[in-house]
Amino acid sequence: MSTEAVRTPVPAAPVFKPSYLARGIAFFSGTVGFAIKIALLALLNAVAVWAATTLIGRQNYIAVVVLLAATAGIDFVYLVPRKKLIPLKFLIPGTVFLVAFQIAPVLYTINVAFTNYSTGHLLEKSEAVAQIQTNSLAQTADGAQYLMAYARDKGGALVEILQEETTGRTFVGTPKGLKPLDKKDVTLKAGVIAAAAGYTLVPEKELFSIQGFRVPIDGAAIEPQGFTNATALKPTLRYDASKNEFVGIDNGRVFRDDGHGSFVATQLTPSEIPTRKAGELTTLDTFLPSGSPPATDSALRVKSVNVANGKAEVSYKVVGGPHDDQTGTVTLPADRTVSVYQRQELEPGWKAGEGFHNFGRVIHDPLVSSPFLRVFAWTFVFAGSVVLFSFAIGLLLALVLDKPGMRFQWGYRSLMIIPYAIPGFLSLLVWGGMLNDDFGVVNKLLTTVFDHWLHITGPIHVPWIFGSDWWARVAVIMVSVWLTVPYFFLVSLGALQSIPAELVEAAKVDGGGPFQIFRRVRLPLLFVAVAPLMIASFAFNFNNFNNVFLLTGGGPASNDQSVAGATDILISYTYKIAFTAGRGNDYALASTIAIIIFFVVAFISGVSFWRTKALETMR
Repeated sequence: MSTEAVRTPVPAAPVFKPSYLARGIAFFSGTVGFAIKIALLALLNAVAVWAATTLIGRQNYIAVVVLLAATAGIDFVYLVPRKKLIPLKFLIPGTVFLVAFQIAPVLYTINVAFTNYSTGHLLEKSEAVAQIQTNSLAQTADGAQYLMAYARDKGGALVEILQEETTGRTFVGTPKGLKPLDKKDVTLKAGVIAAAAGYTLVPEKELFSIQGFRVPIDGAAIEPQGFTNATALKPTLRYDASKNEFVGIDNGRVFRDDGHGSFVATQLTPSEIPTRKAGELTTLDTFLPSGSPPATDSALRVKSVNVANGKAEVSYKVVGGPHDDQTGTVTLPADRTVSVYQRQELEPGWKAGEGFHNFGRVIHDPLVSSPFLRVFAWTFVFAGSVVLFSFAIGLLLALVLDKPGMRFQWGYRSLMIIPYAIPGFLSLLVWGGMLNDDFGVVNKLLTTVFDHWLHITGPIHVPWIFGSDWWARVAVIMVSVWLTVPYFFLVSLGALQSIPAELVEAAKVDGGGPFQIFRRVRLPLLFVAVAPLMIASFAFNFNNFNNVFLLTGGGPASNDQSVAGATDILISYTYKIAFTAGRGNDYALASTIAIIIFFVVAFISGVSFWRTKALETMR
């Protein structure tokens, strides 16, 4: 019998198979990765060169230096192989996005708030001067008249074939100027240009789809008048660069730089409505209590008007003249006719620094301060009411549905969060239709209920949206509470379930009733978790643009000559100022109010966190 031991076979070593992630990292770590890195850096540098060129054109040299330094630093980090730079390679992408989408917009908003950036003040000064010169071109009685025809050259570019009626000279007009054309190359038929050698006339069926242009000629221009004629335009204003002013060529009227991004007339002239009763004056008017000269160096700008007992007490500020900016009060018979003046302003203006002027408007300009204070107060009421009612209802529902052993508990809880699951903007649009003053389901339902149960016949017409300021505010708060209750229901339910049962049992043993246990045990512990969320909800509703704008549009409209409606909160008021103001877009004032909103919310949140000491608990 053999005693030789049987050898146990050694298992083969497992074959190592790298993961897809490892393979991807290896693939992008070699030549391919280096090529991608070079391509991305090249793209970054190209964008930086373009941005630097734009900034140099705007003479923003500090930004150019910062941009070039940042670009050079990024190139250095990614191209120099040093271990100390490895963390920066991971930090830079996030930092770039942080700067691009957070810091840069904030800084830009702050910058705009200290300018006059608005409709009519969007250009640089050189661009505004050129545009004013172009706008001053006008037709004159002695201006040359031309026969004209639209045509295309051999390259397909649109040109204007022109023949001066008095001299018969022919030209080719382009957006850059005139070029002479041999008279024999132009064919006339029935007093209309019918052909031009080397050019193809635009067919009649295409004339309505083309965009004509002015042809510049020595500070003037030739402008098409229809499809077959053109006329020479001459400037009515002359720009004196040495004095930084425009002068009217015909009337000698002077327009000077007012330091606020506009050229304004040195004298006031009668308004489009030259007279008005003293009792009908508004803060938009500038007037003289006596006399009506065709032009004046100074007049009285209305600050406020109080009418009583047939007398109009007008507070004013002097505009122009040796007493400029002085204030006073004059009392006139309310039915006395006064002369209304205006200071003509050339358009467009240009973007210029205004310092704290926009912040001063919020405080001192009645057209801004009055609606701002009204909207400011309503914003607090709206945000506070929504948070208070939503928390109270959500907590009540959480207490009811936190009963152990309740049948269909999961079903009830699911129903409570349905408003939270539906997209908010869709819910707001549906509620807007349901609350329609005339055709809404809510008013029809109220009519049915009152008729069937209370025996009150006749339609119930509650002006939820359009007819009443207060009902519109009730509707906005009601719908906002409906949307917010599920959030506080979930938060309160989770907080209640986190309270140790031993504390509640100990309170019962000590003889505490349900209300005492809730007020002295459960509610204080609940606030520890919920208070920070209530503060966050207040800040959210303070800027809850969707709930107001999609439901009522900020309306109903107010009667104080402002864009602020009865339900506008600060953020929707800011939006209207920026995009729907009467004269146009006032981005500067909107940015100013945005900064005020930031500081208000930051202050309230900071004080609230300090008072609740929630931050210490959260640690």
